[in-house]
Amino acid sequence: MWSHTGNYLSYNSNVRNQVDFDISLAKINSDKSTTTELILQKEGNWYPVCWSFDDRFLIVSKYISALSSEPYLLDLQNKTSTKLFSTTEKVAFKKIIFSKSNDLLYIVSNAETEFLQLRTYQIKTGKQQILTESLNWNIVSFDLDYSGKNLAFISNENGYYQLYLLDTASNQFKTLPNIPNGQISQIKFDKSGAFLAMNISNSAYANQVFVYDLNQFNSTQWTAQETTIDEGRSFVEPTLVHYPSFDILKDAKRQIPAFCYLPNQQGKFPTLIHIHGGPEGQFVPDYQPFFQYLINHLGIAIVAPNVRGSRGYGKTYLALDDGYKREYSVKDIGCLLEWIAQHPNLNEQQVAVSGGSYGGYMVYAALFHYSRQLACGISRVGISNFVTFLENTKAYRRNNRREEYGDERIPEMRTFLHSISPTTHAQQITKPLLIVQGGNDPRVPKSESIQMYNAVKNNNVPTWYVLANDEGHGFKKKKNIDYYHQVAIAFLKRYLLLE
Repeated sequence: MWSHTGNYLSYNSNVRNQVDFDISLAKINSDKSTTTELILQKEGNWYPVCWSFDDRFLIVSKYISALSSEPYLLDLQNKTSTKLFSTTEKVAFKKIIFSKSNDLLYIVSNAETEFLQLRTYQIKTGKQQILTESLNWNIVSFDLDYSGKNLAFISNENGYYQLYLLDTASNQFKTLPNIPNGQISQIKFDKSGAFLAMNISNSAYANQVFVYDLNQFNSTQWTAQETTIDEGRSFVEPTLVHYPSFDILKDAKRQIPAFCYLPNQQGKFPTLIHIHGGPEGQFVPDYQPFFQYLINHLGIAIVAPNVRGSRGYGKTYLALDDGYKREYSVKDIGCLLEWIAQHPNLNEQQVAVSGGSYGGYMVYAALFHYSRQLACGISRVGISNFVTFLENTKAYRRNNRREEYGDERIPEMRTFLHSISPTTHAQQITKPLLIVQGGNDPRVPKSESIQMYNAVKNNNVPTWYVLANDEGHGFKKKKNIDYYHQVAIAFLKRYLLLE
């Protein structure tokens, strides 16, 4: 992260022991040479957050889990550090920016609130003021203009990203007119404060750059993507739905949000359940070209649920699958299958499930819990055994993953994690399975997919395995993505569409 003058670069690295991330400061000298200084060396995952406008202070933070992080104020002149927000509760801090006066912080945090709220924080007194309490949704990003007079922020409202502009003198905010439809991200003011750049993604195109004129209240598209749908087909927009789960919340069954894509025709459609990873991820309706192919060319409907444990719906919802509650999120998929069976346009006799990383675990778990209701499954870089996963994932990730899944070094938790792991129940998987893996995956190593393949292939059900030795956690190279898509299409045609 560059300082405001451009003379310093702060960065983190685990070069010391491959486990802990320390923070260093590189100074760019007048002769273009660099001098590097280690400014923080501690146990844990530390990273730089933001610079003060005078470059004297640097906010750094220790990441613990999706529910918890600990920011500190480093005084680079006096070589001191001060912990901010002293509290015993788990608090997440998603973004911090100094005000122009350097004595006030704008932060996004869920300290003593259910959602991640935009607030101010007085550095000397610790006094806070929540600015977005009326929205009751997570604030996902913001930017302060160079004058310090205006602040733009994005609110995640049921999976849809809404842009607002806040007057820092009055702390009043408003929506902006004439914003193109889509998911907004990467907002940034220009130096004059008259223009706001942003990325926008929707069902028709990937991230495109738009610049919004704050005086004229209109936007100009700066980049373009050539996208065509042949044979008169069009991009399908999903519908936000909610379906009942198994537990009771406020005298009624808990409602699980999901996005449902239906082909533009009549009928009861074969259905693919798409489960996001994380597990703290969230599916949002952005650019999904493979979805559009499946919908338009194969006539497959897609339902993408945000099961408990997903971000975007408050910290209580985020923690509903932690530790011993792990399989509660799998039950959410069982309830979705019941909802699909009642939907007039979805064929409950032809349902597949697909997901990556933690979503890959969910695929395995759904296949052994609900094998009778499913036709097949696709697991990409999925966790097959929580104990071996925690033991073999890269060392720098283990502690924060233990915060989420449980500590396998504790005998009782180790027994529980074994009891819910897909390898323990592999003999119950009776439907075709496609396993996809990157050979260099540091997060979910290929040993997870190999042991699952070996466990399932003896069940006398078709088990396909794709291993890309030149990939990591998910495929990034076009040749590998294209190959995976071809295999996935062939797999779905055979075992979901029964062609």
